[in-house]
Formats: sequence, structure tokens, C-alpha cells
Amino acid sequence: MLSEDEKEFVNVKIVDVQTNLTPTEILLHVEIQNNFREPIWIVNDDWFVWKKEEENIHISLAREKMRPGVEVFGYFNPNRKKVGPQETFYRKLKLIFPLRLNMIWNKEDKVHLSPGKYQFKISCSIFSLLISSNFSSKPYPTVALN
Repeated sequence: MLSEDEKEFVNVKIVDVQTNLTPTEILLHVEIQNNFREPIWIVNDDWFVWKKEEENIHISLAREKMRPGVEVFGYFNPNRKKVGPQETFYRKLKLIFPLRLNMIWNKEDKVHLSPGKYQFKISCSIFSLLISSNFSSKPYPTVALN
């Protein structure tokens, strides 16, 4: 378990959001800053876990538990990105709706977003020589899809 001070070692932020209504697209600009004195490795797979509760949307880039009933044959290593001390990793997530999801990790294979206002939050997994933990961003100010 990380202390409150240790949680500041990695900052996850959604720094910008761009939207397009035809087709419905959301482009999230994510920044993951390493404030450790050593390198970290961030899980950088192509898929993510989608969780939505009303207007709150959480996108997890972390390695999460597989959906109940899913069986895979063998273990596959996550794609990882090394981020040096005091460096920042930038990632863009382009969400085109209806959004196709990986069924190993998600309950649905496709999700739609209705017009409305949404708050996005991102989380990721990091690894270093000392820790293995998940870090999350604060919710990004409301994104309107009209």
C-alpha cells in the first residue's frame, strides 16, 4: 500500500479532450509523469477497460482481472513503456463510437454514448524496482456531447 506521499510519485492527467460529433469521437490526451528517482514501466496495451456509471466514465489502462468465465491459454506479457526519472509519457486515446471493446476484460463488446455531459477519469499500472501499483487521474472537467 502506498503512502499519500508516494502517490505523488506518479501523476496521471487528462490534459486535453477534443470532440467531434459526426461521427461521435472523443480524443483524450493523457500525460503520465514519473517523479521517482528511478525508471518506471507503464502498461501500454492497445486495449482498455471501460466502466461507466451515469455521466462518470473510467478508462483503465491497467492490467485488470479478466471477465468471469474467460479462459486464455497461457500468459501474455503486457506491452510496456519505460519512462525515465522526471520524464513524462504522453498517450492519445481516440474513442470512436460505437466503441469496440476487448471481451477478455470488458462485459460488453461495444458501447454507445448518448448526447450529454460526461466526466472522464484514467488509471494506469506502473512497475518499478520498488513498487507495483495503480495510479488514477482526477476527473477531467465535463465533456459535452450534444
